[in-house]
Amino acid sequence: MRNIRRYLSRILGLNEVYEFRYNECIHESASTTISLHRTITGAQKALDIHKSIQKKEWDDHDEYQRKEYGKDYESLKCQSKFGDDEAWGIQKTPILE
Repeated sequence: MRNIRRYLSRILGLNEVYEFRYNECIHESASTTISLHRTITGAQKALDIHKSIQKKEWDDHDEYQRKEYGKDYESLKCQSKFGDDEAWGIQKTPILE
């Protein structure tokens, strides 16, 4: 980790980075860093892309279950909505020497 900090601060001239963080289950785990960015705009773009991919997977799974369970689907499906149990965020983090 020390080498990464040295690289970011000395070679790239960065004093801080923006972390894109994601937590797949807010009830059971902590968030993890998905990527580091020079700007908040870059981190937001990564967050938006990740979130759209997760939403597509959610929708695809929902469609599969509708086909699989047919008329019983509505009574069996989970009542949560996309993103209810997940968290996305951006954190500004100083690079320490």
